Amino acid sequence: MSFRHRRRHAGCRAEVAYLDRLRTVEPFRDASPGELRAVAQVADFLSVPAGAALAGPRVAWRGVYVVASGSAALTSGRCAALVDAGGVVRLTDDTALVAVTAMTVVAVPAREWRALQALAPGITAALDAGLVALRGAPARVTGEPGYAHQ
Repeated sequence: MSFRHRRRHAGCRAEVAYLDRLRTVEPFRDASPGELRAVAQVADFLSVPAGAALAGPRVAWRGVYVVASGSAALTSGRCAALVDAGGVVRLTDDTALVAVTAMTVVAVPAREWRALQALAPGITAALDAGLVALRGAPARVTGEPGYAHQ
């Protein structure tokens, strides 16, 4: 996966700008400054072009994505959901996530999730509560790979 990573921060001004940017993303709007700093320690903003696969058979990355802008199609087997800004997705071995539009996501790698749980349990609880649920009905797939509708 070769998406453009945004550096977390490299100084006081950059850190403040990064925390301000995190605060614009729906699940983090009501977070305390300490919780935002905990997220900043483990998460990165990624810019993703339309049509790019963030997860799937040939993408090994696992963790949690929070959609900051744009939308993506999430599929698992015959189930599907469209994920818009503010949506939270936990990627597992059987899920596929494809950007429907150009998008920005906040990515928390699976190996960092436990650290975030210890540092900011309120944030991880909010993210868990906001996880996108896949519908059980078969997905109707259009001509675009990974673009699924119900």
